[in-house]
Amino acid sequence: KVAKWWAIGIATAQLVSGYKKDKTFKTRLDKAEGVGKIKEALLLATSRADIVIVTGGLGPTADDFTIEVAAKTFKKKLVSDPQILNKLEQLFLKWGRPLKENNKKQALIPEGAWTFDNRFGTAPGIVMDYKKVRLYFLPGVPKEMKNLFDDSVLPDILSLNKESKL
Repeated sequence: KVAKWWAIGIATAQLVSGYKKDKTFKTRLDKAEGVGKIKEALLLATSRADIVIVTGGLGPTADDFTIEVAAKTFKKKLVSDPQILNKLEQLFLKWGRPLKENNKKQALIPEGAWTFDNRFGTAPGIVMDYKKVRLYFLPGVPKEMKNLFDDSVLPDILSLNKESKL
């Protein structure tokens, strides 16, 4: 069975371009379009797809607000993931730099969500279910996004299909 999926993000279309397209919906949405557009895209995607892949907006800067918008959109509280926070603390200690609040926000995930480890950066991949839809949030940095997709997201999607959850 092929699940319907929707991709949101500047680099996502490139990421999914090699996969079956007859039941694929792609939307490119820039952060600059704002919170309302991101919320609108998330609601539209979850109304039409079984799987939604979102890229970008997971970093430490003020314009990285994808997870905050997703949490509000799906009425989830943001909670700190202790494993991600610990990883950030260890990385910053290794680098000899203080872990600032803006970096700590990368450990915030919607309540009930879980993470995939990012071997190449600080922002984890975040996974959450909303109704019968699985959402994957990946960093927009191409190397990080591709690694997380290949090593974690795609195997998870294939396991869902085997378990007939889609």
